[in-house]
Amino acid sequence: MFFYKNIYLALAILIISISALASETLDISIIGKTQIDKDCYFTFKIYNQSSNDLNQINFEVLATNSYNLLLGQGALKVSNIKKGQNFTYATKVPLQASNGDTSYLCKNITNVIFEINHCNVKNSEKKNYCHNIVNIKDSIVSLRTDKSLIINKNYTSDYIKKLKIKVEPINKELAKKYIIKNHKSGLIVIEIEKKEKFFKEGDLLLEFEMLPLTTADSLKKALGELYLNNNNYIINLLREGKEMWLSIN
Repeated sequence: MFFYKNIYLALAILIISISALASETLDISIIGKTQIDKDCYFTFKIYNQSSNDLNQINFEVLATNSYNLLLGQGALKVSNIKKGQNFTYATKVPLQASNGDTSYLCKNITNVIFEINHCNVKNSEKKNYCHNIVNIKDSIVSLRTDKSLIINKNYTSDYIKKLKIKVEPINKELAKKYIIKNHKSGLIVIEIEKKEKFFKEGDLLLEFEMLPLTTADSLKKALGELYLNNNNYIINLLREGKEMWLSIN
């Protein structure tokens, strides 16, 4: 009987520990946005469900359209986030110029990416801790933490020497030119060398070895890492409206 009591006690402690870990979150969502002049104001809701009071967190806030093009960026600094409490904060994101003196509009923003630059817990820097407990909740726009998806408006085409192709991130104009529908990310092949046999102009490169492609730099980095160990790789692409996989060696 004593043995079974110990088992039950151990299970109860385990369940309590798991429950405590599961609730160790910092819930973040965007519940509002509005435009004032050339700025877009976002309202963030933050709920501290962790076991700690958070002295201060600094976020970098970046706003993009559906093609991941950077439209504006700002910052959010919050202090004294007590555990078990909800907080609401507003932050300004100045919008970049689209053409000439005309700025992008707040309604053009479909994605918001944020990155924790500073996090103070119990008077010590705990950026990794805060990053790990972030829990993104349903928002009025897509809320993400992956900055690698962002494309700067100054970004142009780039030559990929190892593949003998020139690529450019998909945008509205290229999607129209190459009749690409229902895809808002990836790299379009806009030029190929004559001897290149695997790719065609207008191919939309979606994934390299299961990694999403958004910029030429991400493709170059993946190629560089792969070539250290292996010359064979798989690329997922869209060609003439059909998704396919290419095995290249």
